[in-house]
Amino acid sequence: MQATTNTREQTITIGILDMHNGVANQAMRCFRKIVLGVGARVLSRHPGTRILLEEYRVRDRAEVPHTLDHLDILLSTGGPGSPFAGEGTRWEADYFRCIDQVLDKNQTHETAFKTHFLGICYSFQLMARHFDLATVNQREQTSFGIVPIYPVNGGTTDPLLSPLDHPFYAFDNRDWQVIDLKHHRAAHLGVNILSYDSPDEGAALTGFRITREMAGFQFHPEADKSGILAYFTKPENITHLTGKLGEASYHQMLSWIRNPNCVKRTFDTIVPGFLYRAIHRLMKERGLPTYLLAENGHSCCMN
Repeated sequence: MQATTNTREQTITIGILDMHNGVANQAMRCFRKIVLGVGARVLSRHPGTRILLEEYRVRDRAEVPHTLDHLDILLSTGGPGSPFAGEGTRWEADYFRCIDQVLDKNQTHETAFKTHFLGICYSFQLMARHFDLATVNQREQTSFGIVPIYPVNGGTTDPLLSPLDHPFYAFDNRDWQVIDLKHHRAAHLGVNILSYDSPDEGAALTGFRITREMAGFQFHPEADKSGILAYFTKPENITHLTGKLGEASYHQMLSWIRNPNCVKRTFDTIVPGFLYRAIHRLMKERGLPTYLLAENGHSCCMN
């Protein structure tokens, strides 16, 4: 999407930090789909405002924004491999500098010029590492498929999760986890824990918020029904999946994928809601009209 104006107050720039290390994936398609849908909705209701999209390949090309001056929103993706694989690399140092800049900017700048940030899966693990919020370690078994997510007190009232059921369902694919929250660090940064992967004691964190503008999730809210269903029903994958998950669990996951109140609802709610809420706040602070753009994003979620 290209802007038709050079007026700073009439553009919202969204950057996608691609953390996939050059590995083929469905997530970038999903993120583009969501951003394009949000951009079209904003344009239809506010013809003077355009959404610009920029993409950065962080791990394989060391493409990291050097300044946040023009970036209003950053979506940082999941990715394969160990969240410690980047130690000592240029890309990791630049990435950590970038998220430090986001946090500093959001703590010191006026609302109109803050940068809203959402980190997913691999990025969620990097955020936990960098801010020293918890222990990041390898799971005994891969978490794969459609899984329940359990909001806690902060998540049940947070606008990103409050429209969803408790628990709600999302796609998960990870070998690593964030556990044992460091409460003193969380308190120092003003972290609000949103969700866990289980109601049991010792469960892994799956969602947190750092400031009003910065949040992260361990699961994949960007995963869409069509992409997941295509993978789960591809003939060459069925035998592998039923062997890995078991026949009963495989068919249970198919029912969750097909249920419009499960994966589709998560897809429709979290990332679009994050974008609409961020855009609403930015436009409001810049003195632009915000009619038909609810701040919590609920009335504007994609169909």
